[in-house]
Amino acid sequence: MAVRYSRLSPTGATLSSYEALYLVTTRDGRTGVQARSSFAP
Repeated sequence: MAVRYSRLSPTGATLSSYEALYLVTTRDGRTGVQARSSFAP
């Protein structure tokens, strides 16, 4: 799953943002995040 996070000021202006890649798997009937990689600006 690819996601993009943004940090906003109280006025709604974007202060910073970065992308992350999550590896979501199902094992033994349970779904969870197995790995995450973040790309900070």
